[in-house]
Amino acid sequence: MREKNGEYVKDGFYPWRRYFARGLDTSLNFLLLYFLISIVFHYNILRINSVTQIVLQTAAVVLMLVFEPLYLHYFGTTFGKWVFGLALENDTGEKLSFQQAFSRTKGVFIYGFFCGIPILNIYAACKCYTRYQNGANQPWEEEGIVYTIKDTKWYRGLAYIFVFFLYMGAVFLLVEAGGLPPVRGDFAVSDFSRNYNYLDLYYNGKGSRYLDTEGTWESREAEDGVCYADLCISPVPVFEYKTENGNLKEVRFEIKLKNSKDLLDTYLNERLLASYAFSAMQESGGDYFSYCKDIKKIMTEQYMENFTYSKNGITCVNQIEYSGYEVGGDFLFPTVGRNNYFHLIFTVKKD
Repeated sequence: MREKNGEYVKDGFYPWRRYFARGLDTSLNFLLLYFLISIVFHYNILRINSVTQIVLQTAAVVLMLVFEPLYLHYFGTTFGKWVFGLALENDTGEKLSFQQAFSRTKGVFIYGFFCGIPILNIYAACKCYTRYQNGANQPWEEEGIVYTIKDTKWYRGLAYIFVFFLYMGAVFLLVEAGGLPPVRGDFAVSDFSRNYNYLDLYYNGKGSRYLDTEGTWESREAEDGVCYADLCISPVPVFEYKTENGNLKEVRFEIKLKNSKDLLDTYLNERLLASYAFSAMQESGGDYFSYCKDIKKIMTEQYMENFTYSKNGITCVNQIEYSGYEVGGDFLFPTVGRNNYFHLIFTVKKD
């Protein structure tokens, strides 16, 4: 504890608080990266694989080198440190110069994170904690720079939990916002195809087929040495369209099978994507997401039942009849020794 402006200020020797503060700061960097991936590059962050996640983790740590020196120089703290009442200043009580802040952050980057290299960064964190336990200074701690803490009030822990849930909510919103189709309002068949392809790519990745500008299926050709094989043995749904003055009014497909011995798709994915793509006719993003939330809930619970759902001038009609099949997730399994029958008519239309 030392004196500053006539008051006593506690030195900030609180390793766990500093650790969680660092975690909050890194999470904000992740949020920026997720924003770029979801909103700018239109990639679903829930589909990021483990290798890409490691790259993003390293990138988030690298961003620390960009932002943290600025925060420390101008504000004397970072967002995470501020939540826990932590601050950095020189021994005269002034904010760090940019050179001091950058030098310190660079030391944290190298010795505290091992440059963000996976596995090694965990080892680095353990080494740092051991130094704290032994009362030793960290390699990046310089003479004349003081870590202070305003207080250790109970509400700071609650603030951390609150911010964590805000972060998770922001990630969820980015996932939703990234799935907003590119064409809104009244549109033609070609625009429906564009929306459908966008949503299919966003939620499922590149598949073996896509809709062309006429709304018919085309096989995807090999790209960069990658071949897209269609492993589906179920009939491909053929979309039928009704238009008025060039504007799309209805999308429909029908599947009818009798005494098939093959595994059968439930076409849940096609029904959902067609509903999402068509409902983008609603110009309000709030109305679109509300409709999609409702139709997803109804569809996932009643996809093997008849139902009609209308909202904001968009109506979805699911007509289905089947026998001789066992439902197993997204597929129908023929019952051995029984005749089977399947008939699905799915329609989404503008009232």
